[in-house]
Amino acid sequence: MDRQLSASTESLLTSRSRSLFDNLDRDCSGYIEPADLADYCGAELSKEEFAKLFKELDKDGDGRISLEDFREGFRFISRTVHRHDQERRRSSVASSLSARRLPTSTAGSRDDNLNRLDESVEEGDGSRGAAGEVKEATGSADTPQQQLAQALNDCLQSLSTQDCVLDLYQQLSEQQQRQPHLLESFETVLADLIQTIQSLRSEQTKMEESMKLERQRHRRALREMEAELEQQLAAAEEAAHTRARESAERDFRAVLEAKDAELASLAQQLAEHRVKLTAADSLGSEIAALKRELTEARAETQLAQSELNESETRLAVAMSEISSLKQSLQEREFSVARERETVQEQLRQGARIAQQLQAMHAANRALRDRNEELLQVAKASTSSSFDANEADHGEESDCDDANEHDDVIVDDRRNRQKRLQIFKAPSTAPRTGSSRLSGNRQGLKVGGGHPERMFKVVLAGDSSVGKSCLIMRLCDNKFVERTTATLGVDFKTTVLNVDGEMLAVQLWDTAGQERFRSIAKSYFRRADGVLLLYDCSHERSFLSVRDWLSQVREAADVPIMICGNKIDLRAEAELKQRQSQDSQQNQRFVGYTEARKLAQEHDALFAETSAKSGENVAESVAELARQMRANEDLQVSQAHSQLSWQQQSVQLKEGSHGSSRPACCET
Repeated sequence: MDRQLSASTESLLTSRSRSLFDNLDRDCSGYIEPADLADYCGAELSKEEFAKLFKELDKDGDGRISLEDFREGFRFISRTVHRHDQERRRSSVASSLSARRLPTSTAGSRDDNLNRLDESVEEGDGSRGAAGEVKEATGSADTPQQQLAQALNDCLQSLSTQDCVLDLYQQLSEQQQRQPHLLESFETVLADLIQTIQSLRSEQTKMEESMKLERQRHRRALREMEAELEQQLAAAEEAAHTRARESAERDFRAVLEAKDAELASLAQQLAEHRVKLTAADSLGSEIAALKRELTEARAETQLAQSELNESETRLAVAMSEISSLKQSLQEREFSVARERETVQEQLRQGARIAQQLQAMHAANRALRDRNEELLQVAKASTSSSFDANEADHGEESDCDDANEHDDVIVDDRRNRQKRLQIFKAPSTAPRTGSSRLSGNRQGLKVGGGHPERMFKVVLAGDSSVGKSCLIMRLCDNKFVERTTATLGVDFKTTVLNVDGEMLAVQLWDTAGQERFRSIAKSYFRRADGVLLLYDCSHERSFLSVRDWLSQVREAADVPIMICGNKIDLRAEAELKQRQSQDSQQNQRFVGYTEARKLAQEHDALFAETSAKSGENVAESVAELARQMRANEDLQVSQAHSQLSWQQQSVQLKEGSHGSSRPACCET
């Protein structure tokens, strides 16, 4: 009940302090300035009272009153006023009761009530005997009315409902004229209540005194027990110290005896060591000599080791020089063999030309003999035919000159044919190399015939994009979930039927790690095409495609097929994202349009594959094979056209030389 009244009082004080603070805070700044408080109080307070009031409200002393300061000061002032009001009312009731007692002393019931109050007062004064004795000693004793008022004041202060009692007494006093018995009854009840309170107080005082005496007895008993316990502890400690001292003495004697025995043993060992030291001193010179010899041997060993290292180094250098010389010698022998073959071919052609010249010389001799016979016949004729014979002789000399010129033309024609044959040899190299690759059929999967051509395709791309799985799907028609990373280079061969033509494709699987990039570059130079892979479900592998394209373009100008692998993972992930409807967990995939645009920018082929399902695997390789076949056909046709043009130029030159022959030689 008291807590509820206190809580309600606190709530009322808080609400009233808030409303009063809002009235004083005119500018709504959250603070009350001295001027605002002075305007509100007006002239009702003096300057000293106003200063005291403002200081009481300004708890933090900053010169202005905040809401918290105002609440605390208002609560303190309200409680002080309430306490003063209660004291005033209690004094008023006590004064009223004491004043009432004197004129109505003849009334029986009132006197009894007041006598009971006096007895209660006397009992209450018994608990304050010291104060009464002091007053009696000083001779300033209070009047009965003051003593009664003081007793009532003390008793009412001990009541939690003193405000209600005072209000009720005041109301009964006001109604005394109409109902005087109510006041007498209330006084009787109040006297009984005060007597009960005083008796309870006296009992409490007696109990406190008995408890105090009991505490004193307990304290004396505890002190006696502590003294006895301390004596027992001291005796126990003394006995323990005695036992510990005796035990320590026994241990010390045992240790001392052991040390004496050990000292004797050490003395004996010292004597033995002295004997050994004497013997060792005699060996000191020998040990020193051995150490010097050992040092010299170590120095010689180090010198020999250094010489051996130098010899090994020189040997390694010599071996490298010998290997380089062997290589240069092999190259020289190869070039000499080619030159020897060329010289032998030239000698064979020279022998054939010499035979032809000999035959032509024999024909010329036969013609000369015929001409001589004709000349002899002409000499026997008339003189008129002499001029004709002279003319025939001139023609004979011209024919001899023409025959000699014809020999030179034939020789020149032979040389031109030889040079043409030498030029033709490189043009047939691609077909020869293709037939050589086609002849290597180890590991081929021939599905219905022998391959007519063979192409070398290098697979490139970042690590874990599915290069090995794609080769397994294409060559073995199987898929392995987990494969080991490729170290270095590996290859397999398969046969594809492209547009009715059997083509052998040699697939070289390169490692995608950064440390194997240099190995992959060396294989780009010898490749007919490149299959560049990236992972559709891993955007970073797609971002590396540009770097791979630049590396391939730097190494060789070959057809490139960009393959977006693992489209099955992209489809599964997109389906899961659509089902989950969670936009925050969407993974970035590489789309078809974006990759197709990149392939068009770099003039490359493009396809999306799945090594797991086999989708578009064979088709993408077949499309790359078509491009490689078209490039090879174009190179062969260009070589043939260049060769035919050179042959036509040679024929034109021969025709121009043939038109300049004399007419006698044509017959």
